[in-house]
Amino acid sequence: MIKKDKNTEIILKEAKKLGLKAKTIYPKRNLIELTKGSRKFLIQQNFRINLNRFGTRNIPLFKDLSYFFWQKNNIPIPKTITAFSFPEAKEGIKKIPFPSVIKDARASQSRNLWVNIPDLAKAVSILKDLFFNSSIEAVVIQEFIRAEEFRILVLKNRILAIAQLVPPCLIGNGQTTAKGLIEELERKTNCTITPDQGMKDLIKSQGFSLDSVLPAGQKLFLKEYSKISQGGQIQNISPDKLHPEIKKMCLKAVKTVGLELAGLDIMAENISESPKGQEIRFIEINGRPDIYIHHCPDKGEPANVAREILKYIFKL
Repeated sequence: MIKKDKNTEIILKEAKKLGLKAKTIYPKRNLIELTKGSRKFLIQQNFRINLNRFGTRNIPLFKDLSYFFWQKNNIPIPKTITAFSFPEAKEGIKKIPFPSVIKDARASQSRNLWVNIPDLAKAVSILKDLFFNSSIEAVVIQEFIRAEEFRILVLKNRILAIAQLVPPCLIGNGQTTAKGLIEELERKTNCTITPDQGMKDLIKSQGFSLDSVLPAGQKLFLKEYSKISQGGQIQNISPDKLHPEIKKMCLKAVKTVGLELAGLDIMAENISESPKGQEIRFIEINGRPDIYIHHCPDKGEPANVAREILKYIFKL
């Protein structure tokens, strides 16, 4: 059953006259596929007609659409469900193993993101707050993946740059408390780091508190995911280090959602090794990726990706 608004009704009426077949392939977003022979196009209620198979402007806006197309094309993702209401989320989360991740299906830059959720009670509390105390439309619930995090910048059929994203952490000196080291990290990175309850819980799980003096060389993580705005580190890695099979997967993941330029976030144990025998998962795709992280890494050689993108746009 295709849900119609006025725009969709007109499009479908004319499509039928032209001998096109219409099929709703993702009902929750009213995503409709029009086909004639081998040619396929997508339309989406209240959005522009996408003039290619994959809806290049719309799919990356919604995390659930990216996951939907990745699953259809055998791109490995974490176990995932999408919910558009609290009852649906409360029931669906039972299908996802803990620890889990909850995120706004449309938010970006780590907004409305909770990771390493330990149990059902905590998850339900987060979901209640999201659905009843915010304007959120839908949530994505996933299993929590423990691995190294990488941002891979893709342009057409090329890997332009790779950055390993390291969660913000402190290094003890045997004299300063964790709270003092956070203040030093703020001054060094020009970031504002707020020790919220999640951070306090993570610090406690590592055997410390904000008042603890960290032994010399002791590493203490402040987040369980990369958070550049709160002191996370960027380490550039040469694209030559990427295993050929993982490269193929990355190019396919970007092509699947119809983009030419994209930033892929993936979790992997080692991107230089074969994907076989290791857990590798595609986490997100960004159609407007940050490029500064590749120009200004904390470690590794800078990559002038802006130049390469401009050369591509202007065919230089």
